[in-house]
Amino acid sequence: MNTHSKFKIFQTPGLRIIGITVLASLLMGACGLLRQAPALSTDEMVATAAAQTVQAQLTQIPLQTAIAQLTQWAVQPTQVTQPSQPAASPTLVFTPTAVIPVTANTVTPQPTPTNTPVPIPCNAASFVKDVSIPDGTVMAPGAGFTKTWRVKNIGTCTWTSDYELVYSSGDQMKAADSVKLGASVKPGETIDISIKMTAPSTAGEYTGYWKMRSADGKVFSFGAAGKTAIWVEIKVAVQKVFYNFVDKMCDATWRNDSGAIACPGTEGASSGAVVKLDAPKMENGGTDNEAALGVEPEHKTDGIIAGEYPSVEIKNGDRFRAVIGCRYNEKDCNTKFLLQYVVEGSSTVNTLGSWIEKYDNMIYKVDVDLSSLAGKKVHFILRVESNGPSTDDQVFWLQPRLMR
Repeated sequence: MNTHSKFKIFQTPGLRIIGITVLASLLMGACGLLRQAPALSTDEMVATAAAQTVQAQLTQIPLQTAIAQLTQWAVQPTQVTQPSQPAASPTLVFTPTAVIPVTANTVTPQPTPTNTPVPIPCNAASFVKDVSIPDGTVMAPGAGFTKTWRVKNIGTCTWTSDYELVYSSGDQMKAADSVKLGASVKPGETIDISIKMTAPSTAGEYTGYWKMRSADGKVFSFGAAGKTAIWVEIKVAVQKVFYNFVDKMCDATWRNDSGAIACPGTEGASSGAVVKLDAPKMENGGTDNEAALGVEPEHKTDGIIAGEYPSVEIKNGDRFRAVIGCRYNEKDCNTKFLLQYVVEGSSTVNTLGSWIEKYDNMIYKVDVDLSSLAGKKVHFILRVESNGPSTDDQVFWLQPRLMR
């Protein structure tokens, strides 16, 4: 059919009426639209139709799928040509482009860390403190001492009395190779372990290391990891006398059970006496060239004599030294020597050591570490007691002195 024929159809009378009616309706609707919104161009009409088409599709598919499609497709409207006859409503054609998959972000759950408990061994020990001879204690060459540690059982097994402290390495200082505990120690309990040692004869610093050994012979160490040892650490130095009790003899207050006695006294006096001996002859037959205090208790059963000296300030490493014994030919001599002290400002008498001396042709060296009194002002007391009757109880303190 040619173009001329098409126009003839619209010129048919019946169709002309229908066309006029439709046209009037469209014009009325357009007037209404004009009152409500501005007229749209052809391109805007195409865009509006596209939006309405998409809206319809969005109501029929899940929102997420629609969004994905919108991001994946490019809108490409086809060219609209003027029809030679009434055209149908414009149709949008969507040309799909390459599809890009959209994946949701997911979080991979991480495993919760777990702490594996460390098993507690059967035999384990920890160091608590030095009971005696703290690190750095100053010793005189050849001085004897007793080192004491306080240790704790941190294992799961009870230590029996056959468990031992054993020498491990370092300076043994003439100590035994081992010492038994002598008591049971349950897990969580502590025990004090002591061992006798002798300071080396040469000046210097010395350290000895010690570990534990179970009843079945297994050696174990100290600390949570069981890798350390406990130790003793001393300094050997040549010390000098800083207080001589013989030279200060009459600075002290001497007394017996009844009260004060004179200084110096008279040998053989029934009240007891203290005298200076420049060349004392000792029970072993020897005579010393050092001065001594010659003392004898009050002449009665269990008589005493004691001298309290003025206060002296003590420092770490200070020592008291003397030689004690019975005087020559005092064959019934039987006495007790005591080294005591009173801290200045106090009235309490404390004993640092005591020794029994009989006439056995032997003398005894006294060497006492005073480090526990460091920083204190101390009144020392030299005391001798008769063990029974005081017959022949003439004794001596040879060169009693404080060393530093």
